[in-house]
Amino acid sequence: MITYTTTQKVRDEAWFTNNTNITDTNIDDYRIQANGRINTIIGQKYTLPLSSSLLANSPAAWLLDLIEKLLAAGYLLWKEYWPDAEGTDKDGISRINRAEDMLKQILTGELKLIDNTGWAFNTTWGENLTISWYPNDSTDRKFSIKMKF
Repeated sequence: MITYTTTQKVRDEAWFTNNTNITDTNIDDYRIQANGRINTIIGQKYTLPLSSSLLANSPAAWLLDLIEKLLAAGYLLWKEYWPDAEGTDKDGISRINRAEDMLKQILTGELKLIDNTGWAFNTTWGENLTISWYPNDSTDRKFSIKMKF
């Protein structure tokens, strides 16, 4: 499976660079989940898979790397620390929120996926583009099932 970021980048983002108790396999599980989330969202607007020759070293690649890294690190931190004795998840939810905000911006067209030639990737405009928020369905959610873009 092709993902947008690396295990090491997720490890660094979660501040687990030298933590041998968190295995690469564990991190890869979250990275794959993050990749699925990204593709589910951007697949509503863009034709997938994105061309690897146009994605390489492009603004879209850098953005998707950041989103996948934030989501995977957020999922990992949320799982490892929620809830800890201090009542914090070590910024896991804030990373997830930041990534979800960028995904919403991609879906609504505020952010475009630009290839390495400077053009936007092909879109598959759907009539009702929707996005729901993960990991919970609290009153402070960013998105709901009934939202339409």
